[in-house]
Amino acid sequence: MGALSGKVAVVSGSSRGMGRGIALALAEQGATVYVTGRTVTPGVHSLPGTIGEVAAEVDRRGGKGIAVQVDFAEDEQIAALFERVKKEQGRLDILVNNAIWLPEDMTTPGGFWEKPLDYWQLIDVGLRSYYVAAWHAARMMVPQSSGLIVDISGYVGVTYTYCVVFGTCKTAVDRMARDMAIELKPHTSRQYPCGRDLPLRNAPSAI
Repeated sequence: MGALSGKVAVVSGSSRGMGRGIALALAEQGATVYVTGRTVTPGVHSLPGTIGEVAAEVDRRGGKGIAVQVDFAEDEQIAALFERVKKEQGRLDILVNNAIWLPEDMTTPGGFWEKPLDYWQLIDVGLRSYYVAAWHAARMMVPQSSGLIVDISGYVGVTYTYCVVFGTCKTAVDRMARDMAIELKPHTSRQYPCGRDLPLRNAPSAI
């Protein structure tokens, strides 16, 4: 049995990339992982990977994969995801906020005034959805006095990378995680045996 056997995790944006890697790492420790994202059909995205394929790999790695299609730009779909987790599992131990909207031309040189205004979707998905998901997760974690909320950020939060909106998004993610941690601290478990329970905390980096 892995260290996370019996634990339930939600990983947003886990059909490929970093989210996929995190889902598989959790699987290797025996977690039940809700693999979430928009891609369900192979070939419809320029990059490979679907939530179903990752969920199947989670099973092969020793966890239990549950694929759920979610557009993290839609609050109602996020709410439905957490309602499903609550109904099916009765608890939530780990939330990894990883989903983000990335324009294909984000690395193209040019000033912010030369880029489309729809770049703001980076904020809608890469920041707002983190807040909405954490809001739902905390309502499950606080009553059980345990849980872990992880917001994916990185060095981009403190230095210029690609474009103005991307850096703004990640800097805001870091600040939001710190402030959430302050408000969650009074509800933290004071004693928790390693491998049996998790402290309720918030972090701007991957597990």
